[in-house]
Amino acid sequence: MTLNILVTFAQFEREVIGERIRDKVAASRKRGKWMGGWTPLGYEVCDRKLFTNDIDAERVRAIFRRFVQLKSATRLVRELVAANERNRYGHLLDKGVLCKILHNRVYLGEAVHKGTSYPGEHEPIIDRKLWDRSTQFRR
Repeated sequence: MTLNILVTFAQFEREVIGERIRDKVAASRKRGKWMGGWTPLGYEVCDRKLFTNDIDAERVRAIFRRFVQLKSATRLVRELVAANERNRYGHLLDKGVLCKILHNRVYLGEAVHKGTSYPGEHEPIIDRKLWDRSTQFRR
C-alpha cells in the first residue's frame, strides 16, 4: 500500500513538471523568444536568439521571389535540385524542405506556438508583401 502511494506521488510530480515546462515554453513563445530546434535557413542562433545570416537570408528571399515568379513549388524544386542547393545541414532542398521554408512564419519575424503567431524578437527576412504574394500559390 505504501509503495502504491509513493508511485502515485511520483506520477503526480512528473505530470506537474511536464505542465510547468509546457507553460514556460508557451509563455516564452508568446514573448517572441526562440525556444530551440532546427535553426531556420537564413538565421543563426547566438545566446538563444535568432540573428540574420545575410548570405542565407538572401537565398531565402531569392527562393520566395522565384516561387512567386514560377507559381509552382514543383518547378522551383526542379531548379533547386538541378543547382544542388542545400540547407545548412547538408539536406538537398527538396519539395518537403521547400514547403517548410515557404510556410515558416519565422521568416516574417513571428514566433508560432500551437498554430498561433506572436511577434518575434528576431528580424524578419521576408516582408509582408512578398509573403502575401507567395501565399496565393501555396496549398
